Amino acid sequence: MIVAISGASGFIGRKLTNYLESKHIDVVALKRADFGSDALSEKIDRCDCVINLAGESIFGRWTSSAKKRIVSSRIDTTRQIVECINRSKRPKVLISASAIGYYANDVVCDEYEYTQGSGFLAKVCREWEAEALKCDEMHRTVITRFAVVLDKDGGALERVLKSMKLGIATVIGDGKQAFSWIALDDLVRALEYLILNTECMGTYNLTAPQPTTNIEFTKTLASKKSIHITLPLPKFVFKIVLGESSSLLTEGQSVLPTRLIQSGFEFKYVDVQGCIGSLD
Repeated sequence: MIVAISGASGFIGRKLTNYLESKHIDVVALKRADFGSDALSEKIDRCDCVINLAGESIFGRWTSSAKKRIVSSRIDTTRQIVECINRSKRPKVLISASAIGYYANDVVCDEYEYTQGSGFLAKVCREWEAEALKCDEMHRTVITRFAVVLDKDGGALERVLKSMKLGIATVIGDGKQAFSWIALDDLVRALEYLILNTECMGTYNLTAPQPTTNIEFTKTLASKKSIHITLPLPKFVFKIVLGESSSLLTEGQSVLPTRLIQSGFEFKYVDVQGCIGSLD
């Protein structure tokens, strides 16, 4: 089997590439220079599966230009991938990333019962998924909505650990906002599972079965690092510094992976205590 990955050099893409290759699955990286050229079609045409992870980071202040980059890096990339897949006569699987930012903040959601979010990120997710779903019926399409991905070697956890270097753990507001997460090890295992199980199609939430809260996550990580000082910071501080994108920290989704569990996938890390406890 040959799998093409856009965003293969990123935090998730690097881990996924190494994992798939360890399973004797060949990986072809779809590089930025391939887009807009014949190289993209040539690479995709010889692959059995395409995993679409490409996208500008959503962290940082959402200026007008940043928003344009966030949108175009997802929509334009996905559109080109889908066009190449639809031109191919070889049946393929498209697994296209999205995010749980698709969902509203104030309710528990799964793939069956949910309320859509209304902010910028929710809009991006809807447009991003709509492009992926333009794959024709000859090809199996899977939309994967990622929660916050936890791993000791990068991503959100690395940023939180940097903020704890002074021996203080920061709680955002009252800390009661939901925090859905997934261990990177489980994420790459889930992606492999979705590649190999041909009955899997449609939308899957890639989140751990037990969402937590900001305060519980912070306390668990602080305990792991033997930090005994917890400092609550008002939400308006984040609003001043980050503007609209502060919602990534001050709000959160409580999302369940119902379809993934129903399909038979077994998580290695079910609760945040077990996940953080493994990060040595």
